[in-house]
Amino acid sequence: MSKVGEEFMSGVLNHLPSILAFTAPIPNSYDRLQPHMWSGAYLCWGKENKEAPLRTACPPGIPDGLVSNFEIKAIDGCANPYLALSSIIASGIDGLRRHLNLPEPINEDPQDGKVQRLPQSLSESVDALEKDIALEKLIGEKLLLAVKGVRKICGYRLAAHCNIVARSIETIMLGDKRIGIKTSVLEEKAIACNMICCYVDELKEGFFPWIDQVAPTLVPLLKFYFHEDVRNAVVSAIPDLLRSAKLAVEKGQSQGRNESYVKQLLITQKFMPGLCIFP
Repeated sequence: MSKVGEEFMSGVLNHLPSILAFTAPIPNSYDRLQPHMWSGAYLCWGKENKEAPLRTACPPGIPDGLVSNFEIKAIDGCANPYLALSSIIASGIDGLRRHLNLPEPINEDPQDGKVQRLPQSLSESVDALEKDIALEKLIGEKLLLAVKGVRKICGYRLAAHCNIVARSIETIMLGDKRIGIKTSVLEEKAIACNMICCYVDELKEGFFPWIDQVAPTLVPLLKFYFHEDVRNAVVSAIPDLLRSAKLAVEKGQSQGRNESYVKQLLITQKFMPGLCIFP
């Protein structure tokens, strides 16, 4: 291997944890970067070593001992090729500027404890990128800021999705039967009820035209014992609806209805019985 080639490859190896933010850009990329999968899960290089993320290759026709090219295995099809290549070239340039040397090659399968693992998640690779001052100078602060921002959003979305899935099924007992309820749907109902409270609080008597549509939807949820947040949200919304109706009557915006409408609403929609059974 030429001295220029070694220095360039040394720079790529040195910055490889940071490069992953470009070459393995989504959370699922790190499901692929696992040991013994020929995907390059360790921070090392090797000669014809399929387990190394950086591998020197000698295609047929090249004399033994000479290196015609090297390949990066820690990359997948989700990577933007322009960004990925720019990070690799920038890392190589840093190696040339600093005249870095390669460590000894790993020609066997790397093992935990003996060889450092590459970042095992997108957040770890972003952390490495944030500490990489040399790449920031070579690639540019604005581009790196955008890349790090996008990668962090991907990580947040994955974390939020995992939390939702983990909390999506709640098991309850009805007699001797065990029943699973999808709580994510119930949480959406609670959020909807809280939004109604916000709308009524903001519009006040202006919410009056929708009371007859909203009230019949809320009443059945008063008896929903399986999710306390839903019932609490409904109980908070009902007084606001009655207050909106009362204000509309007092200000003459009740479309011809009078105070008896508020009392009728309380009785007809069974708000009072529902509120009475609430523990």
